[in-house]
Amino acid sequence: LDDLEVKIKDLREKEDLFELPSTHFPEIGETRIEIEQLTILWNFKRDVDKVYEGWKKILWKDVNTNDLEDQNKRLRKKLREKGGAYPAIKGWEVYKHVDKSMANMAMVLPLIFDLHSDSIRPRHWKQLAGVCNVNTVDPSESKFTLQDMLRLNLDRHKDKIEEIVEAAMKELKIEKKLAEIETFWTAMELTYSPHKNTEMHVPQPSEELLETMEAHQMELQSIYGMGKFMEYFKNRVVEWQNVLRTVDDTLKMWTAVSRDWISLESIFLASADIRSQLPEDTKRFEGIDSEFKELMKDAISEVNCVNVCSVEGRCEALKGMRE
Repeated sequence: LDDLEVKIKDLREKEDLFELPSTHFPEIGETRIEIEQLTILWNFKRDVDKVYEGWKKILWKDVNTNDLEDQNKRLRKKLREKGGAYPAIKGWEVYKHVDKSMANMAMVLPLIFDLHSDSIRPRHWKQLAGVCNVNTVDPSESKFTLQDMLRLNLDRHKDKIEEIVEAAMKELKIEKKLAEIETFWTAMELTYSPHKNTEMHVPQPSEELLETMEAHQMELQSIYGMGKFMEYFKNRVVEWQNVLRTVDDTLKMWTAVSRDWISLESIFLASADIRSQLPEDTKRFEGIDSEFKELMKDAISEVNCVNVCSVEGRCEALKGMRE
């Protein structure tokens, strides 16, 4: 191009010498501008590639997706500004390539953000590996980098990945709720109140226990209705449904028997006349009285509500006393 401009200058000097009309070559100026713009664009591409190569080396545990998204937005803004200042470059392949590269990164980074969630468990990485047709995906490895994740071509599996992440987030809620239920009932104690001025005690479930029992049963039923999101936890959910059903049934029967026992004890054991008038009923009550006191003697040594209510045959024994 420089050589051409030298020749044009020489030509114009000769045109002046022979007093000929000056010839114009606008293509030369336009071509120089295009070369300048092309150089700027290729330099920009080089800078973008350098930035992305730097990102790829970041360890997975150190990835800050919000920061990367902000950087990518600034890069895209710069490219748009270049296209706005010189619209012709938008038709160039290098422009299209850089634009596509940044658009792809803009699509992938939100997926990276989602996959960086605490809700993702090893089973979800296994699902991701299946979706991306690789053997394993293990971000827990100390040398696992952003490049390892980008190699999976996440943008090609966007919908499937979003399904995995959605499932993981809902499963995390289930996981936390089950942990809350397990923690509560592992620590929950059944309180007993003394009967009159005797060594005998009867169960007196706290208001907190009864209210939480109802709430947790409803929550477990709700979890059970979550279909595929519940499937991984199904055994735990069913187990706790059975546990709380047993505790609930036992407590209801236990408090009912306790009320009956307190009422009948004052009738049969405190009145000789009643005993003589109702000898068969008295004898039957004495048997129940002995059985109930033995049950209470055994039960009061266990403070955990689930354990004491889940003793094999306890609920059936209480039902037998009430029949």
